[in-house]
Amino acid sequence: GARVAEVGLKQARAHHDAARARFEAGVSPRFDVIRAEVEVAKAEEELTLAEKGADLARRFLNNLLGLPLDAQMRLVKPPPSAPPAMDLEECEETALNERVEIRQIELGIRQSEIGKRISRQLPSFGLQVSFGIVSEGSAFTLEEAWSATVMGEIPLYDSGGARGRTGKARAAGMKLEVAKARVTEGIRLQVEEAYLNLEETVKRLRTSEAIVKQAEEAVKMAEIGYKEGLNPHIDLVDAQQGLNAARMNAAKAWYDHETAKSRLMLAMGLEEAR
Repeated sequence: GARVAEVGLKQARAHHDAARARFEAGVSPRFDVIRAEVEVAKAEEELTLAEKGADLARRFLNNLLGLPLDAQMRLVKPPPSAPPAMDLEECEETALNERVEIRQIELGIRQSEIGKRISRQLPSFGLQVSFGIVSEGSAFTLEEAWSATVMGEIPLYDSGGARGRTGKARAAGMKLEVAKARVTEGIRLQVEEAYLNLEETVKRLRTSEAIVKQAEEAVKMAEIGYKEGLNPHIDLVDAQQGLNAARMNAAKAWYDHETAKSRLMLAMGLEEAR
């Protein structure tokens, strides 16, 4: 925004100089000069507001990065990155494979299955082995000693405790399955919304770029017409305002496009596009 406002101020001053030169030459009315001065003042005000906003944004960024608020940095606009080369179905499948929420629920389901198997009335066995060195009265006569114990447990009657534990584990597993279905549906909706928003920003980005080119051409034609006395100064002002608005819309479209890509990556559980 600050860069667009700065360019607009330079062009407004150039138009003011041209209007004053034409007025002094006697080919334009004084009104053109006054109107040009108003446009310069307006452009200066817009630049002041834009610079204030940029300074606040820089301070917020420094705060997030853990830097001093007054730290200076050179911001470089990154090249446009390509959106993921996937259709909606592929994005949803990727999200279901990558999202942590699904992994956590699936882990809980596996744990409940293990709990059901453990809680059943099944025999349990254990093996204990020990090793030691036994002295026979002299430090030079030592013998190794081994011992092993095998233990087994066969539950015959536990007052239905095992059945209750199995039922509890089964109920927990069913709740997790229901939770997985709900989370899966929510993830699909998030991915679909982010995907559609990204498609919208792609169209806006292309349209805004085309509008900027048309507005630049309109300014050139208005400048030529004004210099040759074919168009009034108001036409030049309108064309310049249209160009500034088109540039601001293009900057906003680029910002929304990059934000939409990041949100889609977040919805898919990815750190970068594939």
